Amino acid sequence: SWQWSTGAFGQNNANQLGGVNFYAWDENGPPLYYFDDIIFDGGGPPPQEPDIVVTPTSLTESLYAGTTSDQVLNIENIGDADLIYDLSIEYITSFKSTPIQPTEITINPGDLSIAPDYVPSGINPPPSDDVILNYDGDNYTAVGLTNGGQFEVAAMFPSSMVAQYSGMELSTVDVYINDAPSATKLKIYGQGTPNTPGTLLYDQDFTPVAESWNTITLTTPVAITGGDIWVCYWIDQPTAGTFPAGADAGPAVLNGDWLSMSGGAWQRLSDLGLDYNWNIRATLTGEPMELWLSVDPISGTVTPGNNTDITVTFDATNLTPGASYNANIIVNSNDPDEPTITVPVLLGILVGIDEFDKIAVLIYPNPVNDILNVKADIKINKLRIQNLAGQLIYNNQINDKSCQVNTSDLQSGMYFIQIETDKGIITERIIVE
Repeated sequence: SWQWSTGAFGQNNANQLGGVNFYAWDENGPPLYYFDDIIFDGGGPPPQEPDIVVTPTSLTESLYAGTTSDQVLNIENIGDADLIYDLSIEYITSFKSTPIQPTEITINPGDLSIAPDYVPSGINPPPSDDVILNYDGDNYTAVGLTNGGQFEVAAMFPSSMVAQYSGMELSTVDVYINDAPSATKLKIYGQGTPNTPGTLLYDQDFTPVAESWNTITLTTPVAITGGDIWVCYWIDQPTAGTFPAGADAGPAVLNGDWLSMSGGAWQRLSDLGLDYNWNIRATLTGEPMELWLSVDPISGTVTPGNNTDITVTFDATNLTPGASYNANIIVNSNDPDEPTITVPVLLGILVGIDEFDKIAVLIYPNPVNDILNVKADIKINKLRIQNLAGQLIYNNQINDKSCQVNTSDLQSGMYFIQIETDKGIITERIIVE
């Protein structure tokens, strides 16, 4: 039998405060065992961690074409360890969904095998005048799962590399396949965290030629928006002893050797003892867009209890009057609870008086809480309203010089209203209370 008791600190034959005494005895005899002052320990203080706060949570600006302006984004560390952050810009045309959350499945070094006595037999893709994103050299070896199974390999191209190509399109991908798997699929992911891809933007089945470079032409090219882009392919390797995924001779370059098994966490091939890069090359075509947003600095460290200001510059030098432009500022950090924070940005380009032959437009009341009146001295063809995330929340054919919009169902905040006429589009800001 067992009995436990507690007592106050310092009393005779009693345990300390918060402790427990255990006794064991025969049914009819004295105690045989005695454990004194057992203390329940909570495991010590919690680990020190950074805690990020970013303000404001969104940015909006309206400028005349050919002008610039600056705003401030503040990054604060309310935690008790240094906050390390970096920023990137993603130009968007539609609202983006959240990153995919991986499972906890990981790959161990013993799960991977290198093709023995490997002799490369493929010819590299021909040189191109287009932009090629890649980290790899010539094919050198091939990798497979020791016991077969499904896995993905990827090269991640960060914003710092691809932002200059915003507006171009990812049109083809070249990969080296050694042993033909039973199924393969090209996958393109968008901005996520530095270690995890975000939204699946595109996938396409393809049937590769073994022991060869394979060019996959995307049925629908993927727009380069300036954020991180993950170029991957998924493999179903049916048996052990095959080695489908081609790699170069190394050494591994940061972001050139990502892999994941069965939808699990993403890991680097080099962390598993294999110092190679995947043979993955992405081709971009088209012309880059005019970049209208920048941040300074793009990275830094904030000590506990302090904050830093980021200068956000809007540049409408070559933008179109009447148009609106959307982007996200992506804030990555070592905050374990919020490793990625997205700040939506909206820029509207105003129309000067002389740009549309002195068109008179009246919008009232502004701010508005129920009915917004819009009047012009020429016919209004269409009326559109966008929120700060770039979502179109009102779009209506007018065909009159005046109209009313019921705003009572809209959340309080700032919006952009676009008034389309035969002479162009006029963009203005409104406040809904």
